[in-house]
Amino acid sequence: MLKKFCSIFLIVFFALSDCYAEEYSKTSIETLATLSQQEDSAAQYYLAKKYVEKKEYLLALKWIKKLVSHNDPNGQNYLGDMYQNGYGVKQSYSKAVEWYLKAAKQGNIEAQDNLGYMYAHGYGVKKSYSEAAKWHLKAAKQGDSNAQHSLGVEYLYGKGVTKSYKDAVKWFTKSAEQGNTNAQINLGYMYQMGYGVDKSDIKALKWYHKAAEQGDADAQYNIGRMYLYRQGIKSYAEAVKWFIKSAEQGNADAQTNLGYMYEMGYGVEQSYLKAADLYQKAAKQGNKIAKQNLKILGEKE
Repeated sequence: MLKKFCSIFLIVFFALSDCYAEEYSKTSIETLATLSQQEDSAAQYYLAKKYVEKKEYLLALKWIKKLVSHNDPNGQNYLGDMYQNGYGVKQSYSKAVEWYLKAAKQGNIEAQDNLGYMYAHGYGVKKSYSEAAKWHLKAAKQGDSNAQHSLGVEYLYGKGVTKSYKDAVKWFTKSAEQGNTNAQINLGYMYQMGYGVDKSDIKALKWYHKAAEQGDADAQYNIGRMYLYRQGIKSYAEAVKWFIKSAEQGNADAQTNLGYMYEMGYGVEQSYLKAADLYQKAAKQGNKIAKQNLKILGEKE
């Protein structure tokens, strides 16, 4: 299972230095307000963040606009977020793009990534994969893991760039090494299929495991599939273990596969009752195979 574009709009993007992040994120609203009155831009940024967390959007906007009045790129990017989400303002993708662009032109990494996302999906602008790739590349070169992942996807499918598995692997690797779970899954898939790299189940499992250890249900499902089907590492017990982890998080494919394990008695004691329960859970999510298996199971009983 591949992960596609996953540059998600977070309420706040931490473009400030790590020392600011650690210092100001633990500071009280009262102290931040005092510092903000003294024109401390970092304090203004984190004060706005705390107001957003409390859903006091108008107070957040007051300080965001203060940042913007000084041409602060963090504030510009943040204002783009507010317009994108409709927090304290009327939702407007076009205005979000306007503010992301201002910040992106100043080199703001998160704004560049956001702008790439907007172009890739046609939000507030005419859809353009080439523009999306252009902005993702700018952010990716500055080390943004989300942009690196998105650029890898663009190379994988030839969206706005010349299709290249090797370049996809290059950017997935950079992102995966920073702990990006989507990139770790996609890199695992590239090794599993031998796309742009020598085929290797061991390396595929390595990257799936890194994402699975962070709790990613899709990665857990992929590991289960490999243990179920891949010669040389096949293990029903391991397959069941990972399907359970994924299924418990609501992954419909994992629920379907775990149901099949119970139906057949692979790695577990055979139980049509447990199989039916899992198929039903997956079927409620629209899984067609689960619906089909449920029907077949009913004919067995």
